[in-house]
Amino acid sequence: MTAATVIVGGVAVNVPDILNEASDTQKVANLRQIATALELYYSYNDTYPKTNFEGLISELSEGNYLGSLPTTPEKYEYQGLNAGEGYILKTLLETPDSHYSESNYCQTPYYCLKM
Repeated sequence: MTAATVIVGGVAVNVPDILNEASDTQKVANLRQIATALELYYSYNDTYPKTNFEGLISELSEGNYLGSLPTTPEKYEYQGLNAGEGYILKTLLETPDSHYSESNYCQTPYYCLKM
């Protein structure tokens, strides 16, 4: 595997690293969007969904809590906690030493949101 490096303004830039960081940024933004939809769901139902990630997206979408996401479910995990009183959302980061892994409920290379 070869790494593509580009010189921009006298600075060497590793293209795969930039693409991986962009992918991580999108994954984290998606998790935050899902977390917002979960809070809205909770405000109407007094519980979080008790399902897997695919079921979660279906339930949130059908209830108009969430629009569609531009990625596949394999990149994310959902786990309901405490009989519907909490949850963990999880995604695998492309860049394990990303700044997203600094304050996190999961071990690197994952990023999690926990309620």
